[in-house]
Amino acid sequence: MTDVFTHSIIISNLLPHLAPNPKILDIGTGHGYLSFLISKILSNRGQSSFSIIGIDVNKEAIKKCQEIHSEIFPNMKGLQF
Repeated sequence: MTDVFTHSIIISNLLPHLAPNPKILDIGTGHGYLSFLISKILSNRGQSSFSIIGIDVNKEAIKKCQEIHSEIFPNMKGLQF
């Protein structure tokens, strides 16, 4: 599990290099925090045709991501686990 500081470094280095409406694969998504955060940032920037897919070998982690996505962020488009 990474911390908020690590996520901020990843995002600050990643976002300037993204093409409009990017396709992102989050390998080892774990709790999905990074995927949720990037999705929210892209949505706030007005990008609507992006795709973020979070995958992980831990099936329970993916199940939790799916629950969070459907219960807390049901209108967040472009994100799947």
